[in-house]
Order: sequence, then C-alpha cells, then structure tokens
Amino acid sequence: MPTDQSLDEIRTQLDELEQAKVELERQLHERWKAQKRELAQQIREMIDAQGYDAEEIMALVLPRRRGRKAPSQGAIRPTSIPKTLIMSTSGVRCRPG
Repeated sequence: MPTDQSLDEIRTQLDELEQAKVELERQLHERWKAQKRELAQQIREMIDAQGYDAEEIMALVLPRRRGRKAPSQGAIRPTSIPKTLIMSTSGVRCRPG
C-alpha cells in the first residue's frame, strides 16, 4: 500500500495519536471519579432521607475485616473501573462479563 507520507510525517501522526489517547484516558478517569462522587452523594441522600447516620450504615455495608488494608486515597485497583468504561487496545468497548 504506497503512501505519499514520509516516515517523519507518519511518526508525527503516531505521536499526536498517542498524545490524544493519553488525554482521552485522563478524561475518562476524571469522569469515572466524578460519577463515583455523584453516586456517593446519592447514597448519602438516601441514607439521610431515611433518618440514619451515613457512617453507621456504611459500617454495615462495608464491615472491616482483620488483615485487610484500605487502599490509599486515590489508589486505582484494576477492578475499580467498570468494564464498560475500559477500552481494549483495539478501541472496542469491553462488555461486562
């Protein structure tokens, strides 16, 4: 497949695409974090509407286990991001499995 582009032009395009990919991944992660905050706020509102203390309810939802360390603030666990938000290397969305 012949092309009129030089190697440098192709490399430049690849660099631009990589930069665009990095920026899109950053935007995806920021949106994911915003959706988590929105969900947390909805849960707090549900708990408050029922007249309960959010900390007490969350202690029931997420009981502490011995030997389990809480992830550091802002840490991303591989399973934290929903599969529907993770894109495969081919650019096709993964389906929940």
